[in-house]
Amino acid sequence: MSGWRFSAREWFVNDGLNLRTDANRRIVAAELAFPNVVFGAHRWFAGGGSASAIAITSLDEWDADLAKGRPGDNVILLSLRRVEAEALTHAGNMASPHPPVLSTADINAIEAFIAAGRNELLFVRRFSPRPGTIDCVFMWIDLRDAGWPWHKGLAEYAIGGGEVWLFDGELLWRDHDRRQSGSDPPETWTAHHGSCLVDGYVPDEQGRVVCGGPY
Repeated sequence: MSGWRFSAREWFVNDGLNLRTDANRRIVAAELAFPNVVFGAHRWFAGGGSASAIAITSLDEWDADLAKGRPGDNVILLSLRRVEAEALTHAGNMASPHPPVLSTADINAIEAFIAAGRNELLFVRRFSPRPGTIDCVFMWIDLRDAGWPWHKGLAEYAIGGGEVWLFDGELLWRDHDRRQSGSDPPETWTAHHGSCLVDGYVPDEQGRVVCGGPY
């Protein structure tokens, strides 16, 4: 096996990966200045790495997500303003109640992406129904699902208006996977790395974290 990786899950103390520390909470708080949003995946330790899509618009929502977490859960967040330049497409207006409409160039970009054999899109919708308020939706669109084509998913998710971004699905996992297969041991890792706003773990009562296995 190339690089370094746990052969089995082991618990250890590393405050850099502990998502409940004040330092990591401040990282998330700093990115939640209006109108920015953060989005990503909550991967459930007890579910063998099964993931739920999460969209966070306030520190209260972040605290609530962590409160639902169990020791060992892995949470990966991206900040929209830090990654929006990597979007395949962007359409709409944050304050508009009308569904965003992709241009011909946008559609061609997505069709070329699919033709290249890519399997997944990340869909992000941001909507400000009233001044100073923000809503966000984040979902995966599986391009292998012939019964639910990407344009149908886009229409369903964006029906409430606002603006949307579509990203390569690998964006969420890219730097996580690079770190996992690298040579640095996790005792030296921090939650903030690469394009990840945070990529860390819910600790147990002793403040220990665990990574490895399907993560």
